[in-house]
Parts: sequence; structure tokens; C-alpha cells
Amino acid sequence: MMMSEEKNITTIGKYILDMLSRHPGLSMRQASVKAGLNMNAIQQIVNSDILPRPNTIKSLADTWGTPEDYVAMLLQTA
Repeated sequence: MMMSEEKNITTIGKYILDMLSRHPGLSMRQASVKAGLNMNAIQQIVNSDILPRPNTIKSLADTWGTPEDYVAMLLQTA
């Protein structure tokens, strides 16, 4: 994995956590499932295991964020 890719994963993981913090009491697992993702999807992203695909970002933004969140997360994966 290249250094810039590692930085993007860390940055997007933090962004997702910040976005989810707008929903107190919501666990990463609950957020993943309600967004139609694998129950460990957010945990894997946050733990820097994977860089999310655009459709994963869209699901998270549509469920827990805003159109601005979607754009911001896409830019972080570019």
C-alpha cells in the first residue's frame, strides 16, 4: 500500500467517525447495517483496513450524511 493511499484511508475513516458522531448512541455496526453494508464495513474503514468504494461512500452519505459529505468523502478517495 502506498503512503498516500494509507493517508486517504485514515482521513476518510476519521471523516466517517465525525459524520456518525452527529447521531449519538449509534454504533459502527448499527450504522453499517442501516446503510445496507456488511456489519463490519465501517469498522474496517476506520481501522484502516480498506479504502471504501464509491457505492459504499454513497450508501453512508445517503443514510447518515449529506450531499456535501458524499462529495468530501469521494475527494478523499481520489
